[in-house]
Amino acid sequence: MYTKETLINDLHNMGLTGKEAIMVHSSMKSMGDVEGGADTVLDAWMEFFSEGLLLLPTHTWDNVDKGEVDFDPSASKACIGILPNLFFKRPGVIRSLHPTHSMAGFGKDAAEYLKGEEDTCTPCAPGGCYDRLRQRGGKILESYSLFDIYEGEQVAADKKSMAFTVVFTPKEEAFTAESVDAFVKKILKQLDKNCGAQLRS
Repeated sequence: MYTKETLINDLHNMGLTGKEAIMVHSSMKSMGDVEGGADTVLDAWMEFFSEGLLLLPTHTWDNVDKGEVDFDPSASKACIGILPNLFFKRPGVIRSLHPTHSMAGFGKDAAEYLKGEEDTCTPCAPGGCYDRLRQRGGKILESYSLFDIYEGEQVAADKKSMAFTVVFTPKEEAFTAESVDAFVKKILKQLDKNCGAQLRS
């Protein structure tokens, strides 16, 4: 089971510093069991990225499709999961005014970053909040999840084998086998540095 501390450690182990501008596509179901549920996940993210900029999409396009044409940034329910819905209501979180593809942000210059979204003519307009993430060299974390832990005869008594799924999202160009391999090696290097983890052969 994940805790706030293990979630923060996982972010460290991925090579993140907490000072990045990062957008998180979230799914509680894919994360598995978390002590304290979705609020613990948000506590961990907001603490870790307190000196950076944490962004979560809070889209409401499905509401419009259902005939709910009014958008209230303080109340309109996002159609993409529990984490965005809890996040935009938290103190200090700013939500953009885009009527169908709003974004919520916390941390460094969130209000400045998200302003003007209501004036864009498309969900992901040039110069909009998605484009600004690219301009800042920001990161997009699609998902990561622990799906298996093994302790048995095939590993040392003081060790455990842990299997993760990591989904990469390219910022500009499509991934190649070489670029994915380089990214995996970077993750493994950081895991070795931070906690002595080794890839099983």
